[in-house]
Amino acid sequence: MVASDAQRRSIRAQAISIGLAISPFGLAFGALCAESGIGVWEALGFSSLVFGGSSQFAAVSVLADDGTVIAAVTAGLLLNLRSLAFGVSMAPSLKGSLLWRAGVSQLMIDESTADICMGHLEVAGFEMMRGLVNENGISKSTFRKFDSVFSGHFHVKSDDGHVYYLGAPYELYWSDCDDRKGFHVFDTETRELERIENP
Repeated sequence: MVASDAQRRSIRAQAISIGLAISPFGLAFGALCAESGIGVWEALGFSSLVFGGSSQFAAVSVLADDGTVIAAVTAGLLLNLRSLAFGVSMAPSLKGSLLWRAGVSQLMIDESTADICMGHLEVAGFEMMRGLVNENGISKSTFRKFDSVFSGHFHVKSDDGHVYYLGAPYELYWSDCDDRKGFHVFDTETRELERIENP
């Protein structure tokens, strides 16, 4: 399958946005390593061998304060204990041989374990306000791994499959003055979304 120009542009835009989002962490980690007396090769080793970013920061901080390697490793492990809970919850979904499951488990991070996405999202095809449709936003297919996607935003209340624009809790524009406004409560256990309208 050959990607179209539009698909290439979309992939490029998403890659740039991810790069811009994570580059400050790389710069901060590099600065912390330099300040702590950790050389370039050691810093690169951290980034190559240690998967959890929080573990990297914790380990370097411990080492910078003249802590032992054991203390640095312990700090990193404690910060990432949540991965144990991820493993327990994801285990029934992982099929295949022990070797295959061990390999696939390396892809298990916060983002890949989550099945609900909530945020301020600009999704293509949704109305920004009455009569103004977002043509150049994030593709809905970007969120296909999530069971439910909620955008708390000022856009018009609407949904398309598993993506929900919750709408503004109060009137913002003349174009939405006739829309009923309210708040939403999402129960993570039952997966029920309840709308509570303003009086």
